[in-house]
Amino acid sequence: MNRGIAMLLRKAFWLGATVVVIAGGGRPTHAAEGAVPQFTLSPPDMRGISRLSFPVSETIERADLYFWHPTYESKPKGVLLLAPGRNGVGRKLIEQAVWQAFAREHQLMLCGLSFASDRRWVDESYSNAYSGSGAMVLFGIDAMLKAQGAEGAPILAYGFSAGARFTAGFVESYSERILGWCAGAVGKWERARETKVQPPGIVASGEWDAGCYHASLLYFQQGRKLGKPWIWLSLEETGHRRSPALDVFVQEFFTEVLSWTDRGEQRPEARYYDIDTRKRLTQSEMEEWPIFATWLPEGPTEAAWLELHHP
Repeated sequence: MNRGIAMLLRKAFWLGATVVVIAGGGRPTHAAEGAVPQFTLSPPDMRGISRLSFPVSETIERADLYFWHPTYESKPKGVLLLAPGRNGVGRKLIEQAVWQAFAREHQLMLCGLSFASDRRWVDESYSNAYSGSGAMVLFGIDAMLKAQGAEGAPILAYGFSAGARFTAGFVESYSERILGWCAGAVGKWERARETKVQPPGIVASGEWDAGCYHASLLYFQQGRKLGKPWIWLSLEETGHRRSPALDVFVQEFFTEVLSWTDRGEQRPEARYYDIDTRKRLTQSEMEEWPIFATWLPEGPTEAAWLELHHP
């Protein structure tokens, strides 16, 4: 084990006596009521991936987070949370070369969500971040960041299907920590709500995803009614599946969002387009019908949306 990993495991103990860290895996003991969550943390494997596991429950039968960072000797500038579809294993996402290259370019730690719940649980499912899963994930992320000396670093989040449902609730719960996000292909969303801050985000759906398209559009419109800087993206000839084109768009969007932070700039001037005609809207037109107006930052994301969005 290299010096950076050994330091990471040692620093995890700083989180408090109720936290259990077992380098070789194992089962955690139960924490006292009201204490911070307990977890086990395994050291990085041959691929440089660590697993942080929480105790399971009746409604959440798997509660793992996988982490990858280009080098544990340097401090990450933020975290990119990748959340797969229902009961998926996030490790598979953070192993992908395209996301590791993105993390290297922007000095990010990757986090793969790997939670699972039985189908009979809906509101209690991990996919509803308000059920308690969101708090667990934030605690796990913060534990890793603290061990890296990057406490409080911002979060980017990208989820698909059940992972997108989780992403949306997580963003709404911890909006002050989110730089940008994307959630796509969800059939059941929690209602959009007022938040402390309004991080820019993307609500996406394939035009052939019959079970999710209208529900996703409705969620977008709920957010726009609240004045949130949200982008609606309809993907041409796409059903309920992950989209490589959306992956590219999300990376371009996140790159733009990160550039504002790196340069210490405010969010650029907003532009609004009609989601049906892609026509540029005036401020008064947007204010009259905000639910039909997609928000776009002036710049690369705007051009990419005009090319990819298919009403």
